[in-house]
Amino acid sequence: MRQWAQVDPERLQALGIEDGASLLEQGRRHADVAVAAAFDLFDAFWRRAGT
Repeated sequence: MRQWAQVDPERLQALGIEDGASLLEQGRRHADVAVAAAFDLFDAFWRRAGT
């Protein structure tokens, strides 16, 4: 995603995003929590599927 934000700024600007790299950086602080939540969701699915 970061590479695309750097390579295609015109498309981002057309979507109203002026600084795609900065926007991605803002989301980085949520990455660890998002990964943990995804694993929790999968684990819950796996437990229910096994019964």
